[in-house]
Amino acid sequence: DSGYLAARVDTASVLSDEDGVSIEFSIQEGNLTTVASLVFSGNTLASTDELSRMVPLRPGDPYSESALSVAKLRIADWYQKKGHAEIQIDFQVKLSGLLADVTIAIQEGRQTLFGKHVIVGNDKTRLRVLQRELLHKEGEPFNPSLFTEERMALNRTGLFSSIDISSELSEKGVRDIIYRVQEAPAGTVEFGFGYAEYEQFRAFFDIGYRNLWGLNDQVQFRVDASSLLKRITLSLYHPWAFEQRGLAFKALLIGERKTELNVDNHSVLYKSDRYGASAGFEKTFSPALKGELMYDLSHVDTYDVAPGVILSKEDVGTLIISAVRLGLTYDRRDNPLDPKQGYVLGATVKVTGPYLLSETSFNKLVVYANAYESLSKNIVAAVSLRGGFAQGYGSTDTLPIVERFFLGGRTTVRGYRQDMLGPKDFWGNPVGGDAFLMGNFELRTKIWNDLGLVTFFDTGNVWTKLKDISLTDLKSTVGVGLRYNTPVGPLRVDYGRKLNRQAGESPDAIHFSIGHAF
Repeated sequence: DSGYLAARVDTASVLSDEDGVSIEFSIQEGNLTTVASLVFSGNTLASTDELSRMVPLRPGDPYSESALSVAKLRIADWYQKKGHAEIQIDFQVKLSGLLADVTIAIQEGRQTLFGKHVIVGNDKTRLRVLQRELLHKEGEPFNPSLFTEERMALNRTGLFSSIDISSELSEKGVRDIIYRVQEAPAGTVEFGFGYAEYEQFRAFFDIGYRNLWGLNDQVQFRVDASSLLKRITLSLYHPWAFEQRGLAFKALLIGERKTELNVDNHSVLYKSDRYGASAGFEKTFSPALKGELMYDLSHVDTYDVAPGVILSKEDVGTLIISAVRLGLTYDRRDNPLDPKQGYVLGATVKVTGPYLLSETSFNKLVVYANAYESLSKNIVAAVSLRGGFAQGYGSTDTLPIVERFFLGGRTTVRGYRQDMLGPKDFWGNPVGGDAFLMGNFELRTKIWNDLGLVTFFDTGNVWTKLKDISLTDLKSTVGVGLRYNTPVGPLRVDYGRKLNRQAGESPDAIHFSIGHAF
Protein backbone atom coordinates (compact mmCIF):
# COMPACT_ATOMS: atom_id res chain seq x y z
CA ASP A 1 0.00 0.00 0.00
CA SER A 2 3.09 2.25 0.11
CA GLY A 3 4.09 1.53 -3.48
CA TYR A 4 6.18 -1.58 -2.87
CA LEU A 5 4.13 -3.96 -5.01
CA ALA A 6 6.70 -6.80 -4.97
CA ALA A 7 7.34 -6.68 -1.21
CA ARG A 8 7.32 -10.01 0.58
CA VAL A 9 7.88 -11.34 4.11
CA ASP A 10 9.92 -14.54 4.36
CA THR A 11 9.30 -17.25 6.94
CA ALA A 12 9.91 -16.01 10.47
CA SER A 13 12.73 -17.48 12.52
CA VAL A 14 12.25 -18.18 16.19
CA LEU A 15 15.19 -17.92 18.59
CA SER A 16 15.02 -18.86 22.25
CA ASP A 17 17.45 -18.28 25.09
CA GLU A 18 17.35 -17.87 28.86
CA ASP A 19 15.81 -14.40 28.52
CA GLY A 20 12.86 -15.60 26.45
CA VAL A 21 11.83 -16.00 22.83
CA SER A 22 12.55 -13.61 19.97
CA ILE A 23 10.94 -13.70 16.54
CA GLU A 24 12.72 -12.30 13.49
CA PHE A 25 11.06 -11.46 10.18
CA SER A 26 13.00 -11.11 6.95
CA ILE A 27 11.41 -8.48 4.70
CA GLN A 28 12.19 -8.02 1.04
CA GLU A 29 10.84 -4.57 0.07
CA GLY A 30 11.54 -4.73 -3.61
CA ASN A 31 11.43 -1.58 -5.72
CA LEU A 32 9.11 1.39 -5.28
CA THR A 33 6.34 1.83 -7.86
CA THR A 34 5.19 5.42 -8.39
CA VAL A 35 2.28 7.04 -10.22
CA ALA A 36 3.30 8.21 -13.69
CA SER A 37 -0.05 9.70 -14.73
CA LEU A 38 -3.58 10.13 -13.43
CA VAL A 39 -6.42 10.73 -15.90
CA PHE A 40 -10.23 10.66 -15.83
CA SER A 41 -12.66 9.45 -18.47
CA GLY A 42 -16.44 9.65 -18.83
CA ASN A 43 -16.90 12.71 -16.62
CA THR A 44 -19.17 15.47 -17.92
CA LEU A 45 -20.79 16.82 -14.75
CA ALA A 46 -17.60 17.13 -12.71
CA SER A 47 -14.52 18.85 -14.13
CA THR A 48 -11.10 17.20 -14.07
CA ASP A 49 -9.90 19.76 -11.54
CA GLU A 50 -12.84 18.99 -9.21
CA LEU A 51 -12.19 15.25 -9.46
CA SER A 52 -8.45 15.69 -8.91
CA ARG A 53 -9.12 17.39 -5.59
CA MET A 54 -11.04 14.28 -4.45
CA VAL A 55 -8.13 11.92 -5.16
CA PRO A 56 -5.37 11.78 -2.50
CA LEU A 57 -2.85 10.71 -5.15
CA ARG A 58 -0.65 12.71 -7.51
CA PRO A 59 1.89 11.84 -10.24
CA GLY A 60 5.16 11.02 -8.49
CA ASP A 61 3.45 9.66 -5.36
CA PRO A 62 3.89 6.01 -4.34
CA TYR A 63 1.15 3.92 -5.95
CA SER A 64 -1.55 3.12 -3.33
CA GLU A 65 -4.70 1.07 -3.78
CA SER A 66 -6.14 2.37 -0.48
CA ALA A 67 -5.82 5.93 -1.81
CA LEU A 68 -7.84 4.88 -4.87
CA SER A 69 -10.49 3.35 -2.60
CA VAL A 70 -10.77 6.66 -0.73
CA ALA A 71 -11.06 8.46 -4.07
CA LYS A 72 -13.86 6.13 -5.17
CA LEU A 73 -15.88 6.89 -2.03
CA ARG A 74 -15.39 10.66 -2.38
CA ILE A 75 -16.31 10.74 -6.06
CA ALA A 76 -19.36 8.52 -5.52
CA ASP A 77 -20.56 10.72 -2.64
CA TRP A 78 -20.15 13.88 -4.75
CA TYR A 79 -22.14 12.41 -7.66
CA GLN A 80 -24.88 10.98 -5.43
CA LYS A 81 -25.45 14.42 -3.92
CA LYS A 82 -25.94 15.68 -7.47
CA GLY A 83 -28.67 13.10 -8.11
CA HIS A 84 -26.54 10.43 -9.82
CA ALA A 85 -27.37 7.44 -7.62
CA GLU A 86 -26.31 4.95 -10.34
CA ILE A 87 -22.74 6.23 -10.59
CA GLN A 88 -20.15 3.56 -11.45
CA ILE A 89 -16.40 4.03 -10.96
CA ASP A 90 -13.67 1.69 -12.23
CA PHE A 91 -9.89 1.88 -12.08
CA GLN A 92 -7.65 0.95 -14.97
CA VAL A 93 -4.02 0.61 -13.91
CA LYS A 94 -1.26 -0.01 -16.46
CA LEU A 95 2.11 -0.97 -14.99
CA SER A 96 5.26 -0.24 -17.02
CA GLY A 97 8.24 -1.32 -14.98
CA LEU A 98 8.16 0.81 -11.83
CA LEU A 99 5.61 3.30 -13.20
CA ALA A 100 1.82 3.11 -12.95
CA ASP A 101 -0.56 4.90 -15.32
CA VAL A 102 -3.92 5.25 -13.56
CA THR A 103 -7.21 5.93 -15.37
CA ILE A 104 -10.38 6.52 -13.33
CA ALA A 105 -13.29 5.58 -15.60
CA ILE A 106 -16.65 7.11 -14.62
CA GLN A 107 -20.11 6.14 -15.82
CA GLU A 108 -22.27 8.92 -14.47
CA GLY A 109 -25.64 7.34 -15.22
CA ARG A 110 -28.80 9.35 -15.46
CA GLN A 111 -29.62 12.15 -13.03
CA THR A 112 -32.58 11.75 -10.67
CA LEU A 113 -34.50 14.80 -9.43
CA PHE A 114 -36.66 15.44 -6.38
CA GLY A 115 -40.35 15.23 -7.24
CA LYS A 116 -43.33 16.15 -5.10
CA HIS A 117 -43.37 15.57 -1.37
CA VAL A 118 -46.36 13.95 0.31
CA ILE A 119 -46.95 14.38 4.07
CA VAL A 120 -49.22 12.00 5.97
CA GLY A 121 -50.24 11.94 9.65
CA ASN A 122 -50.24 15.64 10.61
CA ASP A 123 -53.73 15.92 12.11
CA LYS A 124 -53.19 19.00 14.30
CA THR A 125 -49.97 20.38 12.84
CA ARG A 126 -50.28 22.66 9.83
CA LEU A 127 -48.68 21.50 6.61
CA ARG A 128 -46.33 24.47 6.36
CA VAL A 129 -44.79 23.62 9.75
CA LEU A 130 -43.39 20.42 8.21
CA GLN A 131 -42.67 21.94 4.80
CA ARG A 132 -40.47 24.70 6.23
CA GLU A 133 -38.22 22.10 7.89
CA LEU A 134 -37.47 20.35 4.58
CA LEU A 135 -34.08 21.01 3.00
CA HIS A 136 -34.91 20.32 -0.67
CA LYS A 137 -37.24 21.67 -3.35
CA GLU A 138 -39.01 20.00 -6.23
CA GLY A 139 -36.76 19.79 -9.30
CA GLU A 140 -33.46 19.81 -7.39
CA PRO A 141 -31.01 16.88 -7.76
CA PHE A 142 -32.10 13.91 -5.66
CA ASN A 143 -29.83 13.72 -2.58
CA PRO A 144 -30.85 11.03 -0.06
CA SER A 145 -28.25 12.24 2.45
CA LEU A 146 -30.59 15.17 3.20
CA PHE A 147 -33.13 12.79 4.74
CA THR A 148 -31.08 12.37 7.93
CA GLU A 149 -30.89 16.15 8.45
CA GLU A 150 -34.61 16.55 7.70
CA ARG A 151 -35.51 13.85 10.20
CA MET A 152 -33.40 15.59 12.85
CA ALA A 153 -35.05 18.94 12.08
CA LEU A 154 -38.52 17.44 12.42
CA ASN A 155 -37.51 15.74 15.68
CA ARG A 156 -36.32 19.05 17.11
CA THR A 157 -39.82 20.49 16.80
CA GLY A 158 -40.91 18.07 19.55
CA LEU A 159 -44.20 17.47 17.72
CA PHE A 160 -43.77 13.91 16.48
CA SER A 161 -43.24 10.54 18.15
CA SER A 162 -42.25 8.81 14.91
CA ILE A 163 -41.01 9.98 11.49
CA ASP A 164 -40.59 7.77 8.43
CA ILE A 165 -39.17 9.04 5.13
CA SER A 166 -39.32 7.04 1.91
CA SER A 167 -39.10 7.73 -1.83
CA GLU A 168 -40.91 6.37 -4.85
CA LEU A 169 -39.99 6.64 -8.54
CA SER A 170 -42.97 8.45 -10.06
CA GLU A 171 -41.65 8.90 -13.59
CA LYS A 172 -38.38 8.72 -15.44
CA GLY A 173 -35.72 10.50 -13.43
CA VAL A 174 -38.09 11.87 -10.73
CA ARG A 175 -38.59 10.60 -7.17
CA ASP A 176 -41.50 11.65 -4.95
CA ILE A 177 -40.79 11.79 -1.21
CA ILE A 178 -43.30 10.49 1.33
CA TYR A 179 -43.19 11.64 4.95
CA ARG A 180 -45.25 9.57 7.40
CA VAL A 181 -45.43 11.16 10.85
CA GLN A 182 -47.20 10.36 14.09
CA GLU A 183 -47.97 13.31 16.34
CA ALA A 184 -46.87 13.25 19.97
CA PRO A 185 -48.93 14.84 22.78
CA ALA A 186 -48.33 18.58 22.58
CA GLY A 187 -49.08 19.37 26.23
CA THR A 188 -46.75 18.88 29.19
CA VAL A 189 -47.22 19.11 32.94
CA GLU A 190 -44.23 18.99 35.27
CA PHE A 191 -43.76 19.57 38.96
CA GLY A 192 -41.08 18.92 41.53
CA PHE A 193 -39.58 19.88 44.83
CA GLY A 194 -36.14 19.92 46.37
CA TYR A 195 -33.87 21.34 49.00
CA ALA A 196 -30.92 23.74 48.89
CA GLU A 197 -28.86 25.18 51.69
CA TYR A 198 -29.89 28.80 50.96
CA GLU A 199 -33.54 28.61 49.87
CA GLN A 200 -34.16 25.42 51.89
CA PHE A 201 -37.32 23.72 50.61
CA ARG A 202 -38.39 24.77 47.13
CA ALA A 203 -40.89 23.61 44.53
CA PHE A 204 -42.08 24.33 41.00
CA PHE A 205 -45.10 23.69 38.79
CA ASP A 206 -44.87 23.95 35.00
CA ILE A 207 -47.52 23.55 32.33
CA GLY A 208 -46.78 23.99 28.63
CA TYR A 209 -48.14 23.50 25.14
CA ARG A 210 -45.81 23.26 22.13
CA ASN A 211 -48.19 23.41 19.18
CA LEU A 212 -50.26 26.54 19.62
CA TRP A 213 -52.52 27.15 16.58
CA GLY A 214 -50.85 24.14 14.92
CA LEU A 215 -47.75 26.30 14.20
CA ASN A 216 -45.27 24.80 16.71
CA ASP A 217 -45.57 28.00 18.76
CA GLN A 218 -44.80 27.18 22.39
CA VAL A 219 -46.43 28.70 25.47
CA GLN A 220 -45.38 27.94 29.04
CA PHE A 221 -46.70 28.88 32.48
CA ARG A 222 -44.46 28.25 35.48
CA VAL A 223 -44.63 28.85 39.23
CA ASP A 224 -41.53 28.68 41.47
CA ALA A 225 -41.75 28.91 45.24
CA SER A 226 -39.40 28.68 48.21
CA SER A 227 -39.04 30.31 51.60
CA LEU A 228 -37.26 33.25 49.90
CA LEU A 229 -38.76 33.42 46.40
CA LYS A 230 -42.19 33.48 44.83
CA ARG A 231 -42.12 33.75 41.02
CA ILE A 232 -44.67 33.40 38.19
CA THR A 233 -43.63 33.44 34.52
CA LEU A 234 -45.54 33.22 31.26
CA SER A 235 -43.46 32.73 28.13
CA LEU A 236 -44.03 32.45 24.38
CA TYR A 237 -41.60 31.00 21.81
CA HIS A 238 -42.18 31.31 18.05
CA PRO A 239 -39.46 29.23 16.30
CA TRP A 240 -39.84 30.70 12.77
CA ALA A 241 -39.95 34.48 13.09
CA PHE A 242 -40.79 36.07 9.73
CA GLU A 243 -40.65 32.50 8.34
CA GLN A 244 -36.85 32.62 8.55
CA ARG A 245 -34.93 29.44 9.36
CA GLY A 246 -32.94 29.76 12.58
CA LEU A 247 -34.65 32.99 13.71
CA ALA A 248 -37.01 32.75 16.70
CA PHE A 249 -39.13 35.29 18.57
CA LYS A 250 -39.28 35.09 22.38
CA ALA A 251 -41.42 36.93 24.92
CA LEU A 252 -41.70 36.67 28.70
CA LEU A 253 -43.90 38.13 31.45
CA ILE A 254 -42.68 37.80 35.03
CA GLY A 255 -43.86 38.62 38.53
CA GLU A 256 -41.53 38.00 41.46
CA ARG A 257 -41.27 38.58 45.21
CA LYS A 258 -37.81 37.92 46.65
CA THR A 259 -36.07 38.13 50.01
CA GLU A 260 -32.26 38.27 50.28
CA LEU A 261 -30.65 37.20 53.56
CA ASN A 262 -27.35 37.47 55.33
CA VAL A 263 -27.02 33.71 55.82
CA ASP A 264 -24.52 34.10 58.67
CA ASN A 265 -27.02 35.78 61.00
CA HIS A 266 -30.27 35.25 59.00
CA SER A 267 -31.04 38.96 58.93
CA VAL A 268 -32.84 40.47 55.95
CA LEU A 269 -30.63 42.38 53.50
CA TYR A 270 -33.53 43.56 51.40
CA LYS A 271 -36.84 42.54 49.87
CA SER A 272 -37.98 43.28 46.34
CA ASP A 273 -41.06 42.96 44.15
CA ARG A 274 -40.41 42.87 40.44
CA TYR A 275 -42.83 42.92 37.53
CA GLY A 276 -41.39 42.82 34.07
CA ALA A 277 -41.52 41.85 30.42
CA SER A 278 -38.94 40.79 27.86
CA ALA A 279 -39.21 40.40 24.10
CA GLY A 280 -36.73 39.84 21.32
CA PHE A 281 -35.12 37.47 18.88
CA GLU A 282 -32.88 34.43 19.06
CA LYS A 283 -30.68 33.58 16.09
CA THR A 284 -29.06 30.21 15.41
CA PHE A 285 -26.03 30.86 13.21
CA SER A 286 -24.78 27.26 13.35
CA PRO A 287 -25.36 24.21 15.56
CA ALA A 288 -22.78 25.66 17.98
CA LEU A 289 -23.23 29.44 17.66
CA LYS A 290 -26.35 31.22 18.92
CA GLY A 291 -27.15 34.84 19.66
CA GLU A 292 -30.04 36.83 21.07
CA LEU A 293 -31.18 40.44 21.08
CA MET A 294 -33.73 41.28 23.78
CA TYR A 295 -35.52 44.28 25.24
CA ASP A 296 -36.14 44.06 29.02
CA LEU A 297 -38.50 46.26 31.00
CA SER A 298 -38.79 45.90 34.79
CA HIS A 299 -40.61 47.74 37.56
CA VAL A 300 -38.75 47.02 40.81
CA ASP A 301 -39.83 47.97 44.31
CA THR A 302 -37.04 47.45 46.87
CA TYR A 303 -37.88 47.75 50.57
CA ASP A 304 -36.82 46.63 54.09
CA VAL A 305 -33.23 47.35 53.04
CA ALA A 306 -30.55 46.98 55.72
CA PRO A 307 -29.06 50.47 56.30
CA GLY A 308 -25.45 49.56 55.57
CA VAL A 309 -26.38 47.94 52.25
CA ILE A 310 -27.70 51.20 50.78
CA LEU A 311 -25.03 52.57 48.42
CA SER A 312 -27.25 54.78 46.24
CA LYS A 313 -30.69 56.34 46.17
CA GLU A 314 -31.76 53.65 43.68
CA ASP A 315 -31.37 50.93 46.33
CA VAL A 316 -34.67 51.90 47.99
CA GLY A 317 -38.12 52.46 46.54
CA THR A 318 -39.49 51.95 43.05
CA LEU A 319 -37.31 51.91 39.98
CA ILE A 320 -37.94 51.42 36.25
CA ILE A 321 -35.13 49.55 34.48
CA SER A 322 -35.37 49.61 30.68
CA ALA A 323 -32.56 47.77 28.90
CA VAL A 324 -31.36 46.25 25.64
CA ARG A 325 -29.51 42.97 26.07
CA LEU A 326 -27.25 41.26 23.52
CA GLY A 327 -25.89 37.75 24.07
CA LEU A 328 -23.70 35.26 22.19
CA THR A 329 -23.00 31.61 23.02
CA TYR A 330 -20.61 29.18 21.31
CA ASP A 331 -21.24 25.67 22.63
CA ARG A 332 -19.13 22.65 21.63
CA ARG A 333 -19.92 20.43 24.64
CA ASP A 334 -20.79 16.78 24.02
CA ASN A 335 -23.59 16.88 26.64
CA PRO A 336 -24.91 20.14 28.18
CA LEU A 337 -26.22 18.38 31.32
CA ASP A 338 -23.12 16.28 32.02
CA PRO A 339 -20.26 17.35 29.72
CA LYS A 340 -17.18 15.17 29.41
CA GLN A 341 -15.57 16.82 26.39
CA GLY A 342 -15.66 20.21 24.69
CA TYR A 343 -16.11 23.81 25.72
CA VAL A 344 -18.66 26.63 25.87
CA LEU A 345 -18.00 30.37 25.52
CA GLY A 346 -20.46 33.17 26.19
CA ALA A 347 -20.87 36.91 26.60
CA THR A 348 -23.81 39.15 27.49
CA VAL A 349 -23.99 42.94 27.21
CA LYS A 350 -26.77 44.90 28.94
CA VAL A 351 -27.27 48.61 28.19
CA THR A 352 -29.65 50.99 29.98
CA GLY A 353 -30.13 54.74 29.83
CA PRO A 354 -32.54 57.66 29.64
CA TYR A 355 -32.85 57.17 25.87
CA LEU A 356 -34.62 53.88 26.74
CA LEU A 357 -36.76 55.70 29.37
CA SER A 358 -34.85 53.94 32.15
CA GLU A 359 -34.59 55.55 35.60
CA THR A 360 -31.06 54.16 36.02
CA SER A 361 -28.14 54.31 33.58
CA PHE A 362 -25.39 51.69 33.30
CA ASN A 363 -23.58 49.34 30.94
CA LYS A 364 -22.91 45.76 32.02
CA LEU A 365 -20.79 42.95 30.55
CA VAL A 366 -20.67 39.31 31.70
CA VAL A 367 -18.31 36.79 30.05
CA TYR A 368 -17.53 33.13 30.71
CA ALA A 369 -15.50 30.23 29.30
CA ASN A 370 -15.91 26.61 30.44
CA ALA A 371 -13.83 23.67 29.18
CA TYR A 372 -14.06 19.90 29.78
CA GLU A 373 -11.55 17.14 29.04
CA SER A 374 -11.79 13.39 29.67
CA LEU A 375 -8.52 12.28 31.25
CA SER A 376 -9.62 8.65 31.33
CA LYS A 377 -12.80 6.61 31.14
CA ASN A 378 -13.83 7.64 34.66
CA ILE A 379 -12.12 11.03 35.21
CA VAL A 380 -13.09 14.41 33.72
CA ALA A 381 -11.24 17.68 34.29
CA ALA A 382 -13.41 20.80 34.18
CA VAL A 383 -12.34 24.45 34.33
CA SER A 384 -14.36 27.67 34.30
CA LEU A 385 -13.41 31.35 34.05
CA ARG A 386 -16.08 34.01 34.59
CA GLY A 387 -16.13 37.76 34.94
CA GLY A 388 -18.55 40.66 35.21
CA PHE A 389 -17.92 44.36 34.66
CA ALA A 390 -20.39 47.24 35.04
CA GLN A 391 -20.18 51.01 34.94
CA GLY A 392 -22.83 53.55 35.83
CA TYR A 393 -23.05 56.88 34.06
CA GLY A 394 -25.08 60.06 34.18
CA SER A 395 -26.83 60.24 37.54
CA THR A 396 -25.99 56.59 38.34
CA ASP A 397 -22.72 56.23 40.22
CA THR A 398 -23.24 52.74 41.70
CA LEU A 399 -25.52 50.09 40.22
CA PRO A 400 -28.84 49.42 42.00
CA ILE A 401 -28.58 46.56 44.49
CA VAL A 402 -30.78 44.35 42.30
CA GLU A 403 -28.21 44.69 39.48
CA ARG A 404 -24.93 44.43 41.45
CA PHE A 405 -22.71 41.34 41.42
CA PHE A 406 -22.48 38.95 44.37
CA LEU A 407 -20.32 35.84 44.87
CA GLY A 408 -20.39 32.90 47.26
CA GLY A 409 -22.57 29.80 47.17
CA ARG A 410 -23.05 26.50 45.38
CA THR A 411 -22.43 27.76 41.80
CA THR A 412 -19.72 30.35 42.41
CA VAL A 413 -17.04 30.12 45.13
CA ARG A 414 -17.91 27.18 47.34
CA GLY A 415 -16.79 27.40 50.97
CA TYR A 416 -18.40 30.85 51.16
CA ARG A 417 -22.08 30.87 51.95
CA GLN A 418 -24.58 32.51 49.60
CA ASP A 419 -23.41 36.02 48.51
CA MET A 420 -20.94 36.29 51.43
CA LEU A 421 -17.77 36.86 49.37
CA GLY A 422 -16.95 40.49 48.59
CA PRO A 423 -17.51 43.95 50.08
CA LYS A 424 -19.49 44.15 53.34
CA ASP A 425 -20.94 46.92 55.46
CA PHE A 426 -20.11 47.66 59.11
CA TRP A 427 -22.46 44.88 60.29
CA GLY A 428 -20.99 42.25 57.97
CA ASN A 429 -23.78 42.38 55.39
CA PRO A 430 -22.72 41.79 51.74
CA VAL A 431 -23.29 44.88 49.59
CA GLY A 432 -22.17 43.54 46.20
CA GLY A 433 -20.19 45.44 43.61
CA ASP A 434 -19.77 46.57 40.01
CA ALA A 435 -17.16 43.93 39.08
CA PHE A 436 -16.23 40.32 39.79
CA LEU A 437 -13.71 37.71 38.66
CA MET A 438 -13.98 33.99 39.33
CA GLY A 439 -12.25 30.73 38.43
CA ASN A 440 -13.18 27.12 39.16
CA PHE A 441 -11.38 23.81 38.64
CA GLU A 442 -12.87 20.35 39.22
CA LEU A 443 -11.76 16.73 38.88
CA ARG A 444 -14.91 14.65 38.40
CA THR A 445 -14.36 10.95 39.13
CA LYS A 446 -16.86 8.16 38.61
CA ILE A 447 -16.80 5.81 41.62
CA TRP A 448 -19.52 3.28 40.92
CA ASN A 449 -22.51 3.28 38.56
CA ASP A 450 -24.16 6.72 39.00
CA LEU A 451 -22.12 7.73 42.05
CA GLY A 452 -19.23 10.17 41.61
CA LEU A 453 -16.63 12.10 43.61
CA VAL A 454 -15.47 15.66 42.85
CA THR A 455 -12.48 17.56 44.18
CA PHE A 456 -12.44 21.30 43.44
CA PHE A 457 -10.55 24.57 43.72
CA ASP A 458 -12.50 27.86 43.50
CA THR A 459 -11.23 31.43 43.54
CA GLY A 460 -12.75 34.87 43.03
CA ASN A 461 -13.87 38.16 44.49
CA VAL A 462 -16.20 41.12 44.03
CA TRP A 463 -15.07 44.76 43.86
CA THR A 464 -17.14 47.88 44.53
CA LYS A 465 -15.76 49.69 41.44
CA LEU A 466 -13.94 48.66 38.28
CA LYS A 467 -10.88 50.62 39.36
CA ASP A 468 -10.65 48.49 42.52
CA ILE A 469 -9.98 45.20 40.66
CA SER A 470 -6.78 43.52 41.87
CA LEU A 471 -5.77 39.89 41.45
CA THR A 472 -4.09 40.01 44.86
CA ASP A 473 -7.58 40.30 46.40
CA LEU A 474 -8.74 36.90 45.09
CA LYS A 475 -10.08 34.56 47.78
CA SER A 476 -9.71 30.80 47.30
CA THR A 477 -11.27 27.62 48.58
CA VAL A 478 -10.73 23.89 48.18
CA GLY A 479 -13.19 21.09 48.72
CA VAL A 480 -14.72 17.77 47.90
CA GLY A 481 -18.20 16.73 46.80
CA LEU A 482 -20.41 13.75 46.06
CA ARG A 483 -22.50 13.38 42.88
CA TYR A 484 -25.38 11.10 42.00
CA ASN A 485 -26.40 11.21 38.35
CA THR A 486 -30.08 11.63 37.43
CA PRO A 487 -31.78 12.26 34.04
CA VAL A 488 -31.94 16.01 34.82
CA GLY A 489 -28.39 16.35 36.09
CA PRO A 490 -26.38 15.24 39.13
CA LEU A 491 -27.60 15.61 42.69
CA ARG A 492 -24.66 17.06 44.58
CA VAL A 493 -23.34 17.81 48.03
CA ASP A 494 -20.16 19.93 48.27
CA TYR A 495 -17.94 20.79 51.21
CA GLY A 496 -15.67 23.80 50.71
CA ARG A 497 -12.99 25.20 53.01
CA LYS A 498 -11.54 28.73 52.88
CA LEU A 499 -7.83 29.20 52.20
CA ASN A 500 -7.88 32.99 52.89
CA ARG A 501 -10.12 33.08 55.93
CA GLN A 502 -10.60 36.55 57.44
CA ALA A 503 -11.34 37.37 61.06
CA GLY A 504 -14.96 36.65 61.89
CA GLU A 505 -15.55 34.39 58.88
CA SER A 506 -16.68 30.81 59.16
CA PRO A 507 -13.98 28.31 58.11
CA ASP A 508 -16.13 26.38 55.66
CA ALA A 509 -19.56 25.75 54.14
CA ILE A 510 -21.69 22.85 52.89
CA HIS A 511 -23.77 23.18 49.71
CA PHE A 512 -26.71 21.12 48.40
CA SER A 513 -28.08 21.38 44.87
CA ILE A 514 -28.81 19.67 41.57
CA GLY A 515 -26.72 20.11 38.44
CA HIS A 516 -23.02 20.82 38.07
CA ALA A 517 -21.56 24.06 39.43
CA PHE A 518 -20.62 24.94 35.82
